Amino acid sequence: MLHPTDEKKTKRLITQFPPSLVEEIDEWRFEHRALSRSEAVRDLVVLGLEASKSKTKKKPHKK
Repeated sequence: MLHPTDEKKTKRLITQFPPSLVEEIDEWRFEHRALSRSEAVRDLVVLGLEASKSKTKKKPHKK
């Protein structure tokens, strides 16, 4: 997926998650062999954005 060195300058984003969501992220991380929790969160955000874009493309525009 996206690696922080892929862009010239990265930005730090500090956020908080409930423990249950952290557990789900960690489970996803281990299943997908992400090197760190940060990498897993970045990958999940990219996947979510891609899924959101594909859903938007499938819906016809109503005027």
